[in-house]
Formats: sequence, structure tokens, C-alpha cells
Amino acid sequence: MSAERELSAGSDDLGLGTDRWLTVREAARRASVDPRTIRRWADTGQIRARRTPGGHRQISLTGLGDAYSAKSRNPPSPTSNVDPPTAIPQWATQAVVWYAWQPPGRLTDDALAELRLDIEACHRALEEVKNIITVELRRRDDDSSSNDESWRHSY
Repeated sequence: MSAERELSAGSDDLGLGTDRWLTVREAARRASVDPRTIRRWADTGQIRARRTPGGHRQISLTGLGDAYSAKSRNPPSPTSNVDPPTAIPQWATQAVVWYAWQPPGRLTDDALAELRLDIEACHRALEEVKNIITVELRRRDDDSSSNDESWRHSY
């Protein structure tokens, strides 16, 4: 790939080194997905990527974070049913542990970026649970108000 094409295909930093570039394997590990998924995202333009002179893909760390943000705007529908009486005490216990957590004295930039992506993934998952609960409460409220009205009309 020519240098001209590499710049147009890959980066806002114009090769000046202001962004951190990851291998496909590193990006897959950070995103907790299969490397084939990272390649597909790069090929479809869902994440910023460029090619090395040897033809290997490099993934923008910033672009990977942006892809997470885009996914959070269109969250997937839940695929499994969660039993709230079982899950909520477990989540509450874990939240107490998370609340008390302090980062080690010196984390590398990569470790901080990975931690940020993990926290954003947790935040999106909790927002999805919150939305599911909100929808269920509205449905129950609608059901109870329609039952109240039918009772009033029967007399």
C-alpha cells in the first residue's frame, strides 16, 4: 500500500504518532472479540485501521474506543433472561467491591486505556439493564391502569 493510500485509509493523525496503533490480536484482546471480528470491522470501516508496508492491519486505539461508543448507541437486545432475585444481590455485592477498588499507583497508558474500555463496556451493560427494567415497569403500569379502567367501566 502506498504511503498516500495509507494516510487516506487509516488515520487522522497523518502518521505523526499522536494515536496508538494496535495489532489485530491486541485489538481483539482489548475488545474481547475474535480477531476475525476486528478484521471485519476494519474492512467495513467500523473502526479506523491502516496497513503496514508488509500488509498487516493496524488498529487505532482511539478508533477502537469510538467503535465501542457507536455500539453503545445501538445496544443489542438481551439474549438471556436474568433472574433479578438471584442477580441483584450478586451485583450489589460486586458493586461494593468495585466501589472500594483503587488503581495501582502507576498504570501504563495501555493498561489505563484497556481499563477505560472495560468500564465503558460495564456501563453499557448496566444501561441496558436499566432500560429493560424501565420498559418492564412501564408495561406493568400500563397493564395496571388498563385493569383499573376496565373495572370502572364494568359497573
